[in-house]
Amino acid sequence: MLWGAWQAVLPDLAADRQLSSGPLGAILTLGFVASFPAMIGAGRLVDRVGAGWAIAVAGIAIAAALSDSERARRARSGENRPWPGVAACC
Repeated sequence: MLWGAWQAVLPDLAADRQLSSGPLGAILTLGFVASFPAMIGAGRLVDRVGAGWAIAVAGIAIAAALSDSERARRARSGENRPWPGVAACC
């Protein structure tokens, strides 16, 4: 499911960054190649610290990254409403 969603945005990403298929393919390949040692290292780290700590730290990191990306998106668009998505779901 993740790869299908990612592949759906590739044409928009390539157009936004003005990438032809060559550089886009190289960037994607480098990302895949870098992910293998990262997954091995993450697995070893989880073995050391335990799954509970790893999940907690990953959750905090993901929340911080999403918060920052939403803040950056609102800054680019000039939108000043704080957390419109949270207000809509509560």
